[in-house]
Amino acid sequence: MLSATRTAAIIFPDWSKMPGHDDSDRAYRAFEPIVRALSSVAPLIHVDTAGIALLATRGPSPYFGGDDALGDLLHGLCADQALTVSHGVGIADGRVGALAAAHQSCFSGSPCVVSVGGSETFLGLLPTGVLGICADIDPDTIDLLQRLGLTTIRAVAGLTERELIDRFGLLGERLHCIVHGFDISVLVPDIAPIDYVVQHVFEDPVATSGIVVAAMSEPSHDLIKALERHAVQCIRLHMLFETDHGEHNERMWHQPRGFSEAAVLERIRWQLDGWLGADTDTAATAGITRVQLSPMDVRPIDAQQQSLWGGRQEHIERALRSVALAISVNADVEITVPEWQGGRDVAQVFLQVPIGSVDIRDHVACSERVNSGRGAEQHWTGSVPAPWPAIVFSQPQKVQLQDKDGAMVVITGRHELLQTPSVLRVQSTLLDSSARSADVDNYAVQQFAGPWPVEERWWDPIRRRRLARLQVLVQHPYTQVQYLVLLTIENRQWYISATYD
Repeated sequence: MLSATRTAAIIFPDWSKMPGHDDSDRAYRAFEPIVRALSSVAPLIHVDTAGIALLATRGPSPYFGGDDALGDLLHGLCADQALTVSHGVGIADGRVGALAAAHQSCFSGSPCVVSVGGSETFLGLLPTGVLGICADIDPDTIDLLQRLGLTTIRAVAGLTERELIDRFGLLGERLHCIVHGFDISVLVPDIAPIDYVVQHVFEDPVATSGIVVAAMSEPSHDLIKALERHAVQCIRLHMLFETDHGEHNERMWHQPRGFSEAAVLERIRWQLDGWLGADTDTAATAGITRVQLSPMDVRPIDAQQQSLWGGRQEHIERALRSVALAISVNADVEITVPEWQGGRDVAQVFLQVPIGSVDIRDHVACSERVNSGRGAEQHWTGSVPAPWPAIVFSQPQKVQLQDKDGAMVVITGRHELLQTPSVLRVQSTLLDSSARSADVDNYAVQQFAGPWPVEERWWDPIRRRRLARLQVLVQHPYTQVQYLVLLTIENRQWYISATYD
């Protein structure tokens, strides 16, 4: 008899790094054809993120001739849909075991099927770091386990449930289930608690996802608030869309850190864009008439560690209220958050994205957005060394960098300084916002580092750029206060680009 937790996982580990997948919208839209192809095997597909999908094997496995046959079918199906992207298919007892098997499949090039009841043995041989990749365990917990000498999952499984709970609380109970091969997230759908199910019925069919997202804003808000009133958060959400012709599109979405209102609306848009905009036989042939959101798996909010300064994400809630108030006062207000995109110019390494397109309640996603962006390159030759400046000018300001004789400091074509910097002539208000005068003062150069040259797009006569940067420590002539600044020279003109704390 097959286990109710028997799961198949399909992963594309390099999906976010593929050309054109540089943001969530593009990545999910590109992943949608694969999800639709998987829907021909099982009616309900669980999407963890772009590049990761799961399905319960309880129905498909007997129909197609067993787990091995199902694994071969899914592997071939994905190969047909994404010819140039490496992928893996894993089947095991439970979500974590299936994901781990799928990662192993990526290296072997063939499906990895773990026997029924063998997930604990299979996981026990893997390093503890796999828990972060496949079980959504936070990096701090992984680091602590490794520092305690628990470098394999088998070592963690050697601890009793009481020992894990004493050290990690509710997370310890979850760890005990995972390392022993017990799935705590059954993919076979159950009946959602009626108190939490919300739906919206349109009087007239709606043909665009934007109108549906706008209409679902209030119901999504009500859903999240209803969950919070019961001190729980949704980590698995079922979405059902129905058209005027009676067609249905349903999917299960997974968010290990709990869904926010913004996250729910994002999933609505992604699922509808893939269905309404499809050019296949499975595309919707009429407008949307009904939307239903059903939380299928909830957990206590207290399972998350509270913020150090008190209250669960209280500072984020205040920020969101401020954003809502600013927009309500003036609809033209544009509020953005930074996202790492890489580069050599300190003014361009972070891209400003609208706050409505991200979920700032998601600590992990926010950290990834600022530190790694959406798969952007991390290391750029010729970039300014860390730490990053505290203030970056959107428009660099002209300054004068002189030697002791008053001559302009020049950098040769070989990127060598011809003179030693001695004086920086700059407006005091650029370095000290509290300065009363905007007069140009002579700041004495105490130390300097560099230069760091940049030669970009030398093959393009229009966009090519050649410059050099210099870090300079200067001292105010009267107050003796020191400032560390980043200077740039381009076309024989010095600019101040940024200042450091």
